[in-house]
Amino acid sequence: MSTSDTPVGTGEDTQQERYEREDALPSRETRLGKLIYVLGVIIAAGNIVFLYFRPMLASKYTNLHLMGAFLVFFLLSVYEHRPISEWGLRKRVIMSLFGLGTLAGLVGTGYVHVMHDVLSYERYGSYLLPDYVAAALLVVAVLIATQRAYGWIIASVGIAALLFAKFGPYFPSLLNHAGMTNQRILEIAALNFTGVYHTILQIGATWIFVFVIWAGIVEAFGGLDSFMDIGFLVGKRFKSGIAQTAVVSSMIMGSISGSPMANIVVTGSFTIPMMKDRGLDSNTAAAIETVASTGGMILPPIMGSVAFLMVSFLGVSYGHIILAGALPAILFYASIVVSVHILVLKSDIDMSVDRDIDTQQTAKYFTPVLLSVLVLIYLLIIVRLG
Repeated sequence: MSTSDTPVGTGEDTQQERYEREDALPSRETRLGKLIYVLGVIIAAGNIVFLYFRPMLASKYTNLHLMGAFLVFFLLSVYEHRPISEWGLRKRVIMSLFGLGTLAGLVGTGYVHVMHDVLSYERYGSYLLPDYVAAALLVVAVLIATQRAYGWIIASVGIAALLFAKFGPYFPSLLNHAGMTNQRILEIAALNFTGVYHTILQIGATWIFVFVIWAGIVEAFGGLDSFMDIGFLVGKRFKSGIAQTAVVSSMIMGSISGSPMANIVVTGSFTIPMMKDRGLDSNTAAAIETVASTGGMILPPIMGSVAFLMVSFLGVSYGHIILAGALPAILFYASIVVSVHILVLKSDIDMSVDRDIDTQQTAKYFTPVLLSVLVLIYLLIIVRLG
C-alpha cells in the first residue's frame, strides 16, 4: 500500500505513485476495514451470481441488496469519521441516530426476507400489525440514510410525499385529494413491493450495481489516473490545455460511471484547482467541470440510470440505447471542446500543459480498461446480453 498522503493533482507525487495509491479505500489493517472489505466482496459476488443464475425472485434479491447497503453505508460512515474516541457530543448523537436508523433498516429488511412469500401471496392486501411495523421501520431507515447521503433537501422530498399522501384533504385546488390511511401509505411504501422496492431500486440493485463494480475495479487498478494522463496528453495539443484536460478526463470518467456527481467529485477535485491556478475564475472553472461531467449521463457504454429505466419501460435492448445515444454524446462533447477553447482564448490566459507524461506508463494502465470497454460493448451490442 502506498504511504503517500499527497492529494491527487498536486503534482508532488510521481506518476507511478498516483497509479498505485490506495488511500481512498478503507484500510484492511483495521478490523472495521476488513469487515467492510468482506461485506463489499459478498455483496458484489451476490450481484454477479444473481444476474447470472437468477436463483431467487428479483424482489427478494433487491431486499437483500438493500439490507447490505444499509449496513455497509453505516460502517463506511463510522470508518470515515474515526476515531470514535474523538467524537464530540453532537457527533455521537448524530451517529447514534444513524445507527438506530440502520438497525431499523436491518430489522425491516430481515423481516421482509423471512416473510417474503407470505407477504407476496398469502397476506397480500390483508396485512397484520408486524407487517406494518416492518414497513414503518423501512421507511424511517430509508429517510435517515437518504439524509445522511444527500442532505435534508432530498430527504425532505420523501417526507413531503408522505405528508401529501396523509393530509390530502387539507391541500388546496388541484392538490386536494381524499388522503390515505397510515396502513395504506405503508402498504404502498413497502409491503406491496412498490415504493422502496420499486423499479429504481430493482434496476439499481441489479444492472446499475454491476457496472458500478466494474467502474470500481477500473479505478482500483489505476484507470482513473490513466484517464487524467490521457487528458493531459490531449490538452498538450491545445492552447486551452488544462481546461481541455478537465473536459477529456471527465468525459472518459463519465463513460464508465454515468454519474455526474461522482464524476465532479473525482475529477473536479483537482481539475478545478488546476484551472483556477492558471487564472480562470472559480465560477468558470466549476462550470467547465460540471458541464463536462454531466455529459456522462448520455455517454456510452454506461450512460446514466435513465438509460436503464428506458430499457425497462421501452422493452428494448441496452445495446439499442447505446447506439442511439452515441451520436448525441459525440456532438455534446465536441461542442464543449470548441466552446472551452474559444472561452480560454478570449480570456487571454496561458492554459498550456507543462507536465511530462510517460505514455508507456499511461498505456500500461489504460489498455486493460479500453479492452474491458470494448468487450462490454461487444457483449451488449453484438451478443445482446443487455
